[in-house]
Amino acid sequence: MTTKSSEIAGRIYADLEKSGQPIGRADPIIAAIAIENDLILSTGNERHYKRIQKAGYPLKIVNWKQSQ
Repeated sequence: MTTKSSEIAGRIYADLEKSGQPIGRADPIIAAIAIENDLILSTGNERHYKRIQKAGYPLKIVNWKQSQ
């Protein structure tokens, strides 16, 4: 985790809180690291991460449960 990913995570967390769609603290941190490093986030919990995408963040996700 870097300063930049920490800042992104903070913005994600705040934006979701403001919109009434909080997802906890760990998911914004995980998403921010993926965004900063231009990675595809593999998850079985798309629900939380789709909220981040809908908030306008360039998060790329793939559901590992559906790609089997």
